[in-house]
Amino acid sequence: MQKLMSTTFTENLKYRSVLRSSGYLGLSRFFAYSFVVLSVMLMCNSSLAQQAQPAQQAEQPFQPGQSSQSIQSHSSVRPGSRTQPNKSLSVGAPAIYLMGEVHDNPAIHEARFERLKQDLSAGWRPALIMEQFDRERQTDLTQAWQTCPDAACVIKHAGGDGWNWSLYEPIIQLALQFRLPLIAGNVSRQDASKIMRGGYEAVFDTAAQQQLGLQRLWPETMTTQQIQSILDGHCGVLPETMAMPMVQAQRARDAMMADLIVQYAQQGVVLIAGNGHVQRDVGVYRWLPTDLLPNVTVMGFVEAGGIDFQAYDEVIVLPVFERPDPCIAFMKMMRQSKPVAKPTKG
Repeated sequence: MQKLMSTTFTENLKYRSVLRSSGYLGLSRFFAYSFVVLSVMLMCNSSLAQQAQPAQQAEQPFQPGQSSQSIQSHSSVRPGSRTQPNKSLSVGAPAIYLMGEVHDNPAIHEARFERLKQDLSAGWRPALIMEQFDRERQTDLTQAWQTCPDAACVIKHAGGDGWNWSLYEPIIQLALQFRLPLIAGNVSRQDASKIMRGGYEAVFDTAAQQQLGLQRLWPETMTTQQIQSILDGHCGVLPETMAMPMVQAQRARDAMMADLIVQYAQQGVVLIAGNGHVQRDVGVYRWLPTDLLPNVTVMGFVEAGGIDFQAYDEVIVLPVFERPDPCIAFMKMMRQSKPVAKPTKG
């Protein structure tokens, strides 16, 4: 979760409507996630009332690792500039890129595409893990990767609601062109909702929780930061009791992506996710084993203005994308979700 611009947006009401947990969601992603929040709130209110292997060669069909399947079952900166050079490709071990995004900013998608294409053209063939595909769709995604002629076909057969898929077509096309294993990295909204209501055990069995490290203890400062990020990112109107369940859902997503990175680390990995998932202080980076960290480059593709440079190894700055204020609609939904008191008989 980010403190600034592409994930927190506390400085401006226009950006505070954005969920810090996954970067700027864009309107479609924002509303889709908001409905999850509201549905969980209504269910909680109702309850209270009642109580009063690693990838194969890229040219061959690939299958995700067995562990993933078992889990499934139960300075001054000018626009476009980078602040640090590429470090990962210079070391002996395969590189791992955590490449962030502001979900609805076309310029950011284009800049990230060009950066990745440059390294792929130089001969790099990593696995491509994408937040945009739900883990339950891996079989569909694998089949689409094997048979589809273009990205639009992949999206049709394995994509889901809530994303502006036209922004992701170019990078999916790269996976097809260079035969990069394409991996579904997201914990779905349905499972996130279950986690918010019932904890990790509502989705993951004990073995899966242990594999993902979901029971580890985190510093109180990190939890406080994540909770405040959730509150700030929901226009200041989200009940505080909802924040920690949302943090748990966020952590489940980060842990899942980190586990997939470990599985494909020997090939090299690119993670495509919101800036809030990739940043060093609270994102996927914190879930990775320490022996992989020297090979990791964290790239923040962010909008200009108020950037936390410490959260990334590289910062690529693009102009702010003009967007409506989702806070207005979100607060309207919040008001509509509150039960209306029935008039008493006189």
